[in-house]
Amino acid sequence: MPNLQQARNHVQSAIRRLEAIAENTDTKSNSTAAILEALMEMYRYEDIPKMVDELKQVDLYLESETTLAATRVESNELINISRSL
Repeated sequence: MPNLQQARNHVQSAIRRLEAIAENTDTKSNSTAAILEALMEMYRYEDIPKMVDELKQVDLYLESETTLAATRVESNELINISRSL
C-alpha cells in the first residue's frame, strides 16, 4: 500500500460495509427472513473476506510507516549523540 489516502479509503470501505451489515441484521427492525437474506448476501458477495483483506493492507501500511518513523527517530538520536561528543 503506497500511501495514506489508500489506507484511509480501505478503512472507510470496511466501515461502510460493517455499517450496512449492522443495519441489515438489526433484530429490532428486521425480520428473521430479512436478517438471513442480508447474511446470505454478505457471504455471496464475500464482504467479510474483502474487509479482512482491506484491513490487513492497512495494518501492513501502518506497520511499515511505524518502522520507518522509528528508524528516523533512531537516526536522529544517533546524530544528536555524535554531535554532542
